[in-house]
Amino acid sequence: MNAAPGNPESEPANPGRKRKRRQVSILLFCIMIATALWFLRALENTYETQINHPVRYTNLPDDYVLLHPLPNRLELDVEALGFSVLKHNWNFSKTPLTIDFKDIKPVMPRKKAGFRDTVSLNGFAKIFSESLGDISVTGIHPDFLILDLAPKPGVKKASGNSD
Repeated sequence: MNAAPGNPESEPANPGRKRKRRQVSILLFCIMIATALWFLRALENTYETQINHPVRYTNLPDDYVLLHPLPNRLELDVEALGFSVLKHNWNFSKTPLTIDFKDIKPVMPRKKAGFRDTVSLNGFAKIFSESLGDISVTGIHPDFLILDLAPKPGVKKASGNSD
């Protein structure tokens, strides 16, 4: 006697298949939990890596213009916990680090025809570390900035001597 399809008598009971599927599901769940715990544990370690961060420049000389643009991002060598590095890399609206030219060289040479100067960025590691909070900056690339400045056209110097 043949049983009709859909009839429980026609489909052999296969409790082993259900059990196997359940075991595989439990195994995959345990692997996911173990991976998450491993990842969290790994983020507690201190790492040395490089990050890119935006930078802005303030107090450039008003009567001079840059002949070549300065970089809008710096590559920083940093040391920090994995959580801090991950948080920094996932933050898409990073507040730019500030390089204030007033603090770099109080008296920049002022030549009528313009000038070229280099500015070392080594002294900014501590300032940048303070700005970034829990990230310690150990190096900055490029190591220095090259400033090619020329007088702004139409700007007259307020000086008593005539050249």
